[in-house]
Amino acid sequence: MIRSVVLASLSLTASLLCSQASAQGVMPTPGDDVAYTSWQFSPLTLHFHPSPEHKHAVSVAYEQTLKDNHTRSLVLFTNSFGQPSVYFSPWGQRFDNLLGQPNLFAKWNAGIIYGYRGEYKDKVPFNHGGFSPGLFVALGYRFSPQTEVQVNLLGTAAVQFQMNFNVR
Repeated sequence: MIRSVVLASLSLTASLLCSQASAQGVMPTPGDDVAYTSWQFSPLTLHFHPSPEHKHAVSVAYEQTLKDNHTRSLVLFTNSFGQPSVYFSPWGQRFDNLLGQPNLFAKWNAGIIYGYRGEYKDKVPFNHGGFSPGLFVALGYRFSPQTEVQVNLLGTAAVQFQMNFNVR
């Protein structure tokens, strides 16, 4: 029940933040440089070195893929220690038709994480006041223009399984 409330709150917050950013000109609206947008949900994260401290981590995200295949995204998530967190990535790239397979793709993105605080501040590198750099790579498969799945490598800590719902 608590997870459902947290997830619904995170989803609503992401929606409001993205619509506010778009209205203020921070993010272009579809039709500018945006090829399509994507709503993403990750229900499962598996750690390479599980710990009793780890809690169930979920995320919701809004991502824009530009016409040149650059990406930018906003991710709201509960981190592995149950803390509400956010990741903003203004830099990323998508590579379609990976290895000559039309439905296979890879992505990378870099940005800033906020949320690892207090006793967990040292769980991510270069953390200062809850802010730290973030980088991830992903491998995915497109089932249709609207539906994809991807696996995200979260540094040396974990893999995350994600569903993408594209709006073109």
